[in-house]
Amino acid sequence: KAGAALIYRTHEPPERDKVDRLFAAAGRMGLRINHKGHKTHKERRKDYISSKDIRDLLAIAEGTPYEEVLDRLALNSMKQARYTADSLGHFGLASRCYCHFTAPIRRYTDIWNHRALKDIINGVPLKPERYKDIASVCERLSLAERRAADTEREVESMKKAEYMRGKLGEVSTGRISGVKRWGMYIELENTVEGLVGLYNMNDDYYIADEENGLVYGERRRKIYRLGDRVAVSVAAADAELRRVDFVLYQPKIDKY
Repeated sequence: KAGAALIYRTHEPPERDKVDRLFAAAGRMGLRINHKGHKTHKERRKDYISSKDIRDLLAIAEGTPYEEVLDRLALNSMKQARYTADSLGHFGLASRCYCHFTAPIRRYTDIWNHRALKDIINGVPLKPERYKDIASVCERLSLAERRAADTEREVESMKKAEYMRGKLGEVSTGRISGVKRWGMYIELENTVEGLVGLYNMNDDYYIADEENGLVYGERRRKIYRLGDRVAVSVAAADAELRRVDFVLYQPKIDKY
């Protein structure tokens, strides 16, 4: 209301088809809610997506064997948050106007907004020149944040692969966390994720169905679905490539 140049944390609604795929995947895991029962005129629109529906779905998944897999699928279906000069709302927090949290480690966005608040409290006249820069500041901050997050992921993957080099041949259980045309990703209980490539599944000719999140054998019709629990052994680990390869130790462990 004071007209100050603030930096907002913006999280726009996800694309409808991605949310539909999320709910379809949850349905295949036996987790279902009705996400079409909205009443207001706005909520009857075909493209309307409610953050409450996603919260409800994650609440249903809580405590089930599929909780972590579904959390990741939900995160992947969301748009990336960014900084903007205008208040565009925050879908994940279901907030129409969200500025920024104050983290224990101070971010530049916090410093910027604290300066603006101090100016308002102290009656300092607003500085028009700040408005000229704010859009480019937001863009630079968003790029820097993504670069830092990418670097963090790469280092984490490298250290996990480095750790798994000492576990070659060991058998562990994990869950199918992703399906791509080249194979399926397995996440172990220690959070290490690795690939079971289709080329290493030798008991049949397997086909990956990314759309429905499953891998099936052409002859025997054996099916592996997102969230299924499987046993794998560590076949290879390359820290430089940040990659861990698994092979199936046994066809399948019974579901919970």
